[in-house]
Amino acid sequence: MITQEDIKTFASIFSGAQRRYGKLYFYDEKTGEKDCYEEKEPIPIENHLTQKEYLGRSPLNEDTNMCEWLGVDIDIKIPPKTFCADVWSKLGTHYFPFMTKNRKWRVIEFLDEPMDVQLAHKRAKELQKRIENELGIETDQKSTAPTEPSSDGAVGRWFFLPYGNGYDVCYSPGGHPLTLQQFYFRYKYRNHPIVVCGIGIDGGGNDGSRGNHFYYVKLYKKHFDCDVYMEDINKNYATPLDDRKFIQEDKHTDKSIEKEVYNKEYYLNGQPGWIQSTCGVRPYLDAKGFVAIANAILENHIYVQSRTDFFENDTNEFKSKEQINDWWKHTKPKGQNGKIQPMSAVLLEHSDLTKVRSYLTHAGLNPGVVSITRGMIKGTTEGDYLNIYNDPAIEPKEDTPYKRFDEYYSWLLGADNWKVEKQKLAFCLRAKEEIHENGIKIQWFSIWHSTTQGVGKGLFSQVVQSLFGYKNVAPNVKFKDMIGTHTTIIEGKQIIFLNEVVLENNTAKTKTLSNEFKDLITEPVLWINPKNKPQIEIPNLCNFWVFSNSDTPLYIEDDDRRAFVINIKHNKQSVNFKLFDEGYKEDILNVIKDPSGFKYHLLNDIAYNRDIFFTDAPYTDDKAELIESNKSELLQELEARHEAMEFPFGYHQEAHTYGMNQEIKFTWHYRGMINKLELRKMLKNHPDFKDYYITLNELDVILKKISTKWPNGEWTKQIVLDNHKRIRVYCTHPLEFDGTYITEMTEGQLGSLYENTDPNLNLDKMPF
Repeated sequence: MITQEDIKTFASIFSGAQRRYGKLYFYDEKTGEKDCYEEKEPIPIENHLTQKEYLGRSPLNEDTNMCEWLGVDIDIKIPPKTFCADVWSKLGTHYFPFMTKNRKWRVIEFLDEPMDVQLAHKRAKELQKRIENELGIETDQKSTAPTEPSSDGAVGRWFFLPYGNGYDVCYSPGGHPLTLQQFYFRYKYRNHPIVVCGIGIDGGGNDGSRGNHFYYVKLYKKHFDCDVYMEDINKNYATPLDDRKFIQEDKHTDKSIEKEVYNKEYYLNGQPGWIQSTCGVRPYLDAKGFVAIANAILENHIYVQSRTDFFENDTNEFKSKEQINDWWKHTKPKGQNGKIQPMSAVLLEHSDLTKVRSYLTHAGLNPGVVSITRGMIKGTTEGDYLNIYNDPAIEPKEDTPYKRFDEYYSWLLGADNWKVEKQKLAFCLRAKEEIHENGIKIQWFSIWHSTTQGVGKGLFSQVVQSLFGYKNVAPNVKFKDMIGTHTTIIEGKQIIFLNEVVLENNTAKTKTLSNEFKDLITEPVLWINPKNKPQIEIPNLCNFWVFSNSDTPLYIEDDDRRAFVINIKHNKQSVNFKLFDEGYKEDILNVIKDPSGFKYHLLNDIAYNRDIFFTDAPYTDDKAELIESNKSELLQELEARHEAMEFPFGYHQEAHTYGMNQEIKFTWHYRGMINKLELRKMLKNHPDFKDYYITLNELDVILKKISTKWPNGEWTKQIVLDNHKRIRVYCTHPLEFDGTYITEMTEGQLGSLYENTDPNLNLDKMPF
């Protein structure tokens, strides 16, 4: 049933000559012979659509000399599936294939804006050449329209219009004939290929999934301006979904497109494959389509020179040139020279690409490109930086429950310790304020130490991650990954939790590894090592917690200033009673789900003196215990012997008695100074030390702990023995011999004293 609205729409789409039209008077189906004449009056579109007459029209409006469509004739019979697929995949998705009355083909382009007839004719000729070159099909060159009129009032060549009988209609990319209403729909959304590719599909395994097509269109609408209604999409399938199935797919796809990963760039990368899965034909990517892709990538990427990488805003991840190139390889991108180039090269040529020298992670600055002034942040020079911090946008809410969570950790850690930890969190939350003070990097870290597992350390890190943002907090980092060769874990992080830190007790390697970690606490800049990249210097703005169930989580010395130590002493039974019997675990889990109440508490109830974060860590009895537990058995024994001036810090003779005979193994003459090689040799010969594995590195550590530096500020001093051999010794006790302290003696005097075996040597006193 043809309505007046149908007639009006058709006349508008195929607008053109106002006072002339073509009319078919005779047509022979077998031979194709026909007679036609030009009538000089307005075209009666209704007669054509109701099949009373078969009419034609020129695209040229003789009053304005403008055209709104153009076309090329192909006088060859080609199967619809083949021809329509070629048009869609090789020419472009905005070209319309129509079957003509003689069952041959015509390709029409509907213009977005009226075009002067001369330009439209030139454009039609260009399309004609593309059909011949890219489809390998000869065209009817005389029939290309529009043509320039020969005189005023003339309209040039005209085309017989489609939809004048049962088969001269528009066809889908998959070769399906479209109804008049489906053609209208395709015309309206001709610049939205993901919409029109589904017109005429049947579903049910015969064509692309209508449910999937719903999803593709909705994701498209999420990122691009398109006013299509899903009800209209459904109407234009060959077999529309029934009401129940439509509602089901509508709700299901609404949920799917909300996933964060499905951004504009994700859509554009997936669009060619999704169109192909819908209509069976992969679409042609024209210049307009590539511009959309390039713009989407430019919007979502910033080039960082220090890494020679692109930063992807939506994922907060760095993407290498290779990743960019591989992801967009199917688009065959063209550079400014018109030749196909890798996508990374095309982007770098583009004047709209945002480029920065380097990057940082700063919670006190807005994400994205920021300008850093001189002295604003330690470890940076002035200029533009990329801030890769990701704002979690957690709004503090006074009425959200958090107090049971607060009670549990006050009990677990002790009220004073928990207060310090909350001050740290409050300080981190106020980064926008603290940037104008001493900075946002706390100069010490917390150690939570417990021999009991499952007390709630991991739950606390999850609360912090929820509070500060999942991308800004690493809740379970291994120590080896933190100081590894290619570590990049710290970039993009405001807070890091090192979990299950266990180091071998009191070895030189332990001390080295611990010191490497402590550098992360105090250094204003860090060097990170992305794989296959040069080292990169970034500002050090990350704060740390360390969790461990080991007796030796890190090597902490007496003079340590960087560790705030909390020793959790509750046993498993009392912890389980609190967490499960009294229900505190459920309350903690609720704070993980919604930390807004705890954030309100930290910002409004917790005060601090910011200076505490830039001086020594608060000292606790727990820290003293940890320092003592860090000491090896050998260190503890030698410290005790040093204090009592017993061997090896005093005279000793080692002898074995066999019946009436006695064998002297060695005699140790102590003169207040020790050579570490000689010391190890003597210890190995002493039965009290036979079970110790003694290394020179460990002896260095021990001797430095118990010795006095020489007057020149060095731990060791060279002395000259009587045979002119030179060795280095530690001053383990600054003894006085014959009125002279060893710290005042020359190299030769010290050498003679070191070799003196007189047991009655006059030791006056020790300056203690």
